[in-house]
Amino acid sequence: MPKRSLKNVLINNLTSRSRDSSQEHFEDNRHQTQTGQVSQTSHSENSFQESLHENSHVSACPTRTAKVRCLQNLTNIIRAERSYDLDVSRDRASQRVATENDEQRERRLQDLRQRAAQRVATENDEQWERRLQDLRQRAT
Repeated sequence: MPKRSLKNVLINNLTSRSRDSSQEHFEDNRHQTQTGQVSQTSHSENSFQESLHENSHVSACPTRTAKVRCLQNLTNIIRAERSYDLDVSRDRASQRVATENDEQRERRLQDLRQRAAQRVATENDEQWERRLQDLRQRAT
């Protein structure tokens, strides 16, 4: 069975088993009054069974409070995902800038090496020309 993410579970809880909000509100109030009565007569076995039955019925269909809590959890998950996505984007951008800087540095060094090699070659050519000229003058 594939593992579902908490986000998908929360979305599913919000969208499934939806009921009329007035019915939901009525059941919330009924549950609150019954739990108040149960706490007064908690020693009674019948009221305990009724409480179990009512709690299982309420938990089977999400209440408005549960939906609000679910929406808050979803909001927190989405914020965390966005924050993570932004962090990943920032890391990738900084790596790209670092790589570009390395490439620019390498290009600059290569250019400097070429210029230095050309300068040395030019100086060697000039020195060779001077030597040839000196030899010609001595020969004449």
